[in-house]
Parts: sequence; structure tokens; C-alpha cells
Amino acid sequence: MNVFNRVIMIILLLGLLAISAVAAANLFIDVFDWKILTTLSERFAGFITSLNQIVLALVLFLVIAVSLILLIFEFYRRKIKTAKIPIEQK
Repeated sequence: MNVFNRVIMIILLLGLLAISAVAAANLFIDVFDWKILTTLSERFAGFITSLNQIVLALVLFLVIAVSLILLIFEFYRRKIKTAKIPIEQK
């Protein structure tokens, strides 16, 4: 189960990274038109367009940074800690 959880977490983090990178790039170059989305997404896109672009870009880059840190921790191998127990000789 631990391996399954790690795989799901990695897939979710990579998806979050991709979506955040595309959204951050789209703020400045306007490749995608967000108006063609459904009504719920249009409300969210309307909120996004009312924010300052620099603030929104900083938030998206913060999401990217946190996702990268979590992804690094996901691949980090922890060392097994062993305790040395001294054996008393009589």
C-alpha cells in the first residue's frame, strides 16, 4: 500500500506542477482562452482575471516550489537508523 500511495502522490504532484506552469505561462503570453470553460470554471477564471497578474504569478510559483519540495521529499531515501547496544562481558 505504501508504494501505491507514493505513485499516486507523485502523479498528483506532477499534474499540479504541469497545471501551475501552464497557468503561470498563460498569464503573460495568453495562449489559452479560459472563457470556453464551464460555468464553475468561468467563475474561477473571472476571479483570476480580477487579481493582479504579478500576485497571481507569485502564488503559482509558490505552488510550483512547494510541489517540487514535496516531490524531492517523496524520492528521498531515509537511512535506517540502528542503535548499538553494548554487550557487557563478565
